[in-house]
Amino acid sequence: MQILISQYLSQNKYEPSYFEEFKENYLSHPNYPSLYAITDSLELSGIEIVTATVPKEQLQNLPEKFMASIFIENKTEFVLVNKDQARISYENRKGKTIKITFDEFKNIWDGLILAIGENEIKEKPKPSVFENKNIWFTVPLVLLFFGGLLNQINSELFFWNYTAFLLLSIIGLLLGIFIVQESLGEANPVVSKVCNGSNKTVSCDSVVKSNESKLLFGISFSDLPIVFFFANLFLIVAKPTFFEPIGFFCLLSVPVILYSVYLQQFKIKKWCILCLGVSFVLFLQAIIFLFSYDEMAWNIYEYLQYVITVIVAWFLWKTVEKVLISRNDLVSKNRTLFRFKRKFEIFEFLSNKNPVNEEIEILRGITINNQENSIKLQLFLSPSCGHCYSTYKKGLEFFKSYPEKISLEILFNVNIQNTENPFIPVVESMYEIFLSENNTIINALDDWYIKKMSLEDWLRKWKQTEISEITKSELEKQYLFCVGNNLNYTPVIVFNKNVYPSDYDLEELKYFISDLEEKNA
Repeated sequence: MQILISQYLSQNKYEPSYFEEFKENYLSHPNYPSLYAITDSLELSGIEIVTATVPKEQLQNLPEKFMASIFIENKTEFVLVNKDQARISYENRKGKTIKITFDEFKNIWDGLILAIGENEIKEKPKPSVFENKNIWFTVPLVLLFFGGLLNQINSELFFWNYTAFLLLSIIGLLLGIFIVQESLGEANPVVSKVCNGSNKTVSCDSVVKSNESKLLFGISFSDLPIVFFFANLFLIVAKPTFFEPIGFFCLLSVPVILYSVYLQQFKIKKWCILCLGVSFVLFLQAIIFLFSYDEMAWNIYEYLQYVITVIVAWFLWKTVEKVLISRNDLVSKNRTLFRFKRKFEIFEFLSNKNPVNEEIEILRGITINNQENSIKLQLFLSPSCGHCYSTYKKGLEFFKSYPEKISLEILFNVNIQNTENPFIPVVESMYEIFLSENNTIINALDDWYIKKMSLEDWLRKWKQTEISEITKSELEKQYLFCVGNNLNYTPVIVFNKNVYPSDYDLEELKYFISDLEEKNA
């Protein structure tokens, strides 16, 4: 299902970051893997969707691309549909594309669709170069390639043969990385589509994870490409004369290639495209080696160095593999725990443990929007509180993400009778600016809580010369309310007359918006 969502988002011009956010929301959703988990996760990722039951007569009027629920082979599944004026083609979760007529599609379609509009405006901030996971192995491989070419200039090897051998080693290592990702369940969506979806006889996952793929001493087909090509690449770049022992061991790998093909054909009865790719690379390297040498030098020291390097690479890889497996287990457990945490019943129970008294209704804070929405978020802040900066920023960003669902109000837990507090003029000026209704209160709040202006600079820009009795009275009410509810700290987050549970970050409130709206309705 994730592969279909990834393709559908890509077709509608959504960047990969949208899919990554959807994936995390979906895998940690308390209703995973239901349709509601899919639709809710898409909405949480900022993607506008439409789900509806459509009369079958309206099939011609639907968009060219949409996801639909069909009943086939005694089960219901979602497919990605592409239609034109004459026929319909749909792709199932295994990646298989089927072309049928409109009437044939109507017979298996139950009328339910999920549609996503084309992304024309929304842009997520792109990750920095150092946050891009692909950079961490792409750049080293490119540097190794050019380093190998520079190191080879003074050697006596034939240049193009050496270059082809170098490139094939890089391709083999990349294929090995893809195989490891497949074995760990973190496959690239595009690679996974090629590996597991073309037809029933193709499944990299089945081959890589099968018991038959395990060889002697715990060695498996997912280990060999990583160790072999990494050692080859390292040695050939370090010293071009290692071309001979590397090529010789490529020749020795031919029986392993044949055994791999035998296992896939007769034992597992599934084909692994990545494994076949590795076999093809090894075969090409063996052919290049045969055509590159008329006479072998048989330098025993280089062969011994090669064997030692492979052994060291093996132990290094097994150490890294343990770390990757442990990380994968932790991510899986974390998602399971997060599903529990995101259950609305748990959130509601923790929220109801700390209700505030009804006096909160008579308080008048600084309202960021004037409309009454179903979820009212109130932040009790203080200018001298370090944590209030991030709480205000998160609250404002949260409100801007859901302006039609969230009402945001800023209040203060500050004793204005304490004349020694140098921040009293800040609080009084903020509220006075709000009362003046000149639409600059957001700028004043941002200067303090987001831009973090110094006290002197802020007062120079925003200090009000006259403070009304209304301001003093209201700030006093807000402070006494906090005292009466034992809220002797800041920031305090109150939503719908309950203190926001400390077990949840403010950003996590987005997971419960739909449930809160339904409850309030």
